[in-house]
Amino acid sequence: MKRDPGVGSGGATRLRATDHHVLMDEQLGLLFDRQSLRVWPVPPDVAGTLMKVLAEATGLPATSAPARAVDEIIRAYHSAPDTDLLSKIPRAHEDEAEVRNTVAADRYLGKLAVNVANDCNLGCTYCYANGGFYGTPERIMLSGDDAEQIVMRFARKFDYIESVQFMGGEPSMNSSAIAACGRAFTRLVGNGSLAGMPRFQLVTNALVLSSAFLDLCERYGIELTVSLDGPARVHDSVRTRKNGRGSYTQVRKNVDRALARKIRIGFEPTFSRAHLDAGFNLIHLCTWFHDEFGIEELHAPPVSGNRYADSSLLLTNEEKMRQYCAVAEWGVDNLLIRRRRLLHDFTARIINDLATRTRNSVICPAGNSQISVSVKGELSPCWMYTDDPDFTLGHIDDDDLISEAGYGTLRRMQQAELHSHPHCRSCMIQPLCFGCKGADYHETGTMEGKSNCDFMRAMVATTLMRIFSHRDVPQDIDGYLNRTTPGERDYRRLRPEIQDDALVQGPVGTRRVFLPLTALGKHFDA
Repeated sequence: MKRDPGVGSGGATRLRATDHHVLMDEQLGLLFDRQSLRVWPVPPDVAGTLMKVLAEATGLPATSAPARAVDEIIRAYHSAPDTDLLSKIPRAHEDEAEVRNTVAADRYLGKLAVNVANDCNLGCTYCYANGGFYGTPERIMLSGDDAEQIVMRFARKFDYIESVQFMGGEPSMNSSAIAACGRAFTRLVGNGSLAGMPRFQLVTNALVLSSAFLDLCERYGIELTVSLDGPARVHDSVRTRKNGRGSYTQVRKNVDRALARKIRIGFEPTFSRAHLDAGFNLIHLCTWFHDEFGIEELHAPPVSGNRYADSSLLLTNEEKMRQYCAVAEWGVDNLLIRRRRLLHDFTARIINDLATRTRNSVICPAGNSQISVSVKGELSPCWMYTDDPDFTLGHIDDDDLISEAGYGTLRRMQQAELHSHPHCRSCMIQPLCFGCKGADYHETGTMEGKSNCDFMRAMVATTLMRIFSHRDVPQDIDGYLNRTTPGERDYRRLRPEIQDDALVQGPVGTRRVFLPLTALGKHFDA
């Protein structure tokens, strides 16, 4: 993972007033530079003055005396010693994946997602995949021969594929295709065609995990991500069988069986109104997964709207802000006050990027270093776009995999990234933001649509303020939910002023794992 050369670390980044933002409450102010990711605690009265000065400097000519005065103020802060608070925050170990660095950038693929089953044995009420059918109104299983062909075609295009994710529908319903992929990769690595074995992952509802399937997971080290939404009273209300009955009891038995066999398991619950209706907030959810399975960082995104889902499960903007800001404060307090690693994955990502000064330039891997293949052999930037003709990149039988029209789609997706979208380029949290472009597309209906900006800004602002302010630490979970966080209070003020509403092609991000797929073909400069 590369680190941007921010100001104060030998870089030549230009200091600009528009890159500096102020957060504050009655007892603390923060000056935040979104370019270097440096943070300076300041007294509230100074923060108020800085806020006015920076706002007035926005429209000043760069050579004017007032603008130069503002520059001097900013330079004075940048010349001050760094606070060491962020560097002391405990972080989980991050594997640098050394094999990645042994191959040429254009011969590397971060993730290959293979849809092995256009079918599912559950009827989840918020499913974006149309019950596993996507846009194909029939049950289709990927054959073993077709699975092997997919691997062979990608092995001709890439020297190293870092991870392979088996998707559905419900992928555990098609063990033969998964086994065929495993055998093909083993053979290709063995004969030197690929630089190393990928990390195999599989997203499952865990309703049926046969002994033969678990044998397969052990053989190829397949990591399972289980779609478990929490305790039975929540899970059974949204993740039902086709006959309407709940699935929790059987899922839990299968999870315990897999854990007993030392198979690596993670969880991805979808946080929705079903949790709130059951009196179960996001902090409760993180705590439950820690108590039940020892999960220290829980990835639990909010439910997103789509054409197939039950819209009554959606959360309002205010509810998302309340839940994700509260869990952010709770997670920071766990790290810095209670000295235990128990937090939401979103909070952990923000803290880690601040502590390492790692800047994001893309929202997610879709359209960058990830390709998804459907059961029909069609390529798309992510499984979220399966069977959508507007996002078809090519076909497994095509000579170049990605067609000329497909490269056009990738270029348009690049225009909607953090480095290029007008709503992102001037946003305070741009280098710390992340999300799911597929979920945004399903919810807004457009490639450029943004559905979670307010709650993301509120969550980042709350995390920043909480790192530097630990007064009034609640003694129970309700204490975090029964107060207004800084991000909730200021999210409207933090909305960026859009100076230019044009989409542009921006620079490539610094993280090699997010090398745009457009760089793979001659169409990149078209």
